[in-house]
Amino acid sequence: MIGTLLRKDLIRRFYNPSGFILLVSLPLIFTFLLGSIFRPSEKENILPKVNLLIADRDSSFVSRMLGGAFGQGDLKKMFETQNVDISTGTQMIEEGKSSALLIFPDGFQDSLLHEKQTNITLIKNPSQAFSPKIAEEVIKILCEGTDRIFRIGAKPLKSFRILYDGHQRPTNPQISSMAVEINALFAGMDNYIFPPLIELKKEALKKQQQESSATQNMLTYLLAGIVVMFLLFIIDTMARDLFTESENLTLQRILTGPVSVKQFIISKQLFLFIAGLLAYCLVWMAGIALFRIRFALYQFLLFFMFSVLVIASITGIIGFFYTLVKTRIQGSAIAPVIIIVFSALGGAMIPLNALPPFLKNIAVFSPVYWCVDGLQKILIEQFGLAQLMPHIIILVSLTLLLNIAAFFMFARRFRI
Repeated sequence: MIGTLLRKDLIRRFYNPSGFILLVSLPLIFTFLLGSIFRPSEKENILPKVNLLIADRDSSFVSRMLGGAFGQGDLKKMFETQNVDISTGTQMIEEGKSSALLIFPDGFQDSLLHEKQTNITLIKNPSQAFSPKIAEEVIKILCEGTDRIFRIGAKPLKSFRILYDGHQRPTNPQISSMAVEINALFAGMDNYIFPPLIELKKEALKKQQQESSATQNMLTYLLAGIVVMFLLFIIDTMARDLFTESENLTLQRILTGPVSVKQFIISKQLFLFIAGLLAYCLVWMAGIALFRIRFALYQFLLFFMFSVLVIASITGIIGFFYTLVKTRIQGSAIAPVIIIVFSALGGAMIPLNALPPFLKNIAVFSPVYWCVDGLQKILIEQFGLAQLMPHIIILVSLTLLLNIAAFFMFARRFRI
């Protein structure tokens, strides 16, 4: 008899599937929209070009070297430089045509060679927020490096300064002497910089592999949360049939036959579970096809087992909730609020790491947390069965307690 009642409900939904299909499609639409918004950019360099003006009043070797650093290596990808005089550069900054103006003063190189303090000036465009700050930080690093070079190499530079001040062409012995001093300088630092104690090891995947992996993880992460939230809404919609059949006197007509209240309640609980399972499978099948989500066989088996537990626990949550309300209208008004609160706290709507600390501490009291967190750990972090035991224990407890409680409370309410 339970099978007959269950078949009745399934056939009725089969011939009126519009609402069910809409609810199933919503998780995919939300996931696709969020994934499209937050997916990594396909461009290699997402930073804006920093337009830097350089006014070199010193025109020395050192000032040209520092100005030329912005056109080398990675800095060349970030900066566009232009040599101007101070008046032109200032006017361009005022007109908002550039990010910053770097000014090397007269005697810049002489001051460094004579170990005297000197200043360079950076005029920033106040109408821009990030580009002038980028220029400022890079220039600070270059200044710090130049200062260390001149301090560490003070001895060989002193010999060069004597020749520089006398405007003399260095002789071969003088060049040899400076070379020996430079070699001695590097020999003294040999134990500190050769070989370096820390090396940066770069390993890069192919661009397509990186983008594919990042997009897959992100969409999987989003879908795992969104599908649980909409599963609550789907089962909530189906659960209202309990009140609909009572209001339309269908329940009374069914119970006049060889059907008990307990059989009727069990058929409804099974219907909620099967409807939720069907919706859940349709969403993930579409997600796997559209978003190319892939996982190993063991991971899939663990995912399926955990998903069945998730659906059973949500069936118990919704079923128990409707035992506490008096009418269908009351339930339809309160249920969405509770679902949204549970979903927000449990990480289905907002990632847990984006929540304030005090909300993270109470997230464990939301049953949605144990569902969403478990799915994400299986699919993304590839947790095993032992690591998921806390989640499984919590969900098994919720499934048994709430479904059993809902069964007896509904049986008592609909007893004729």
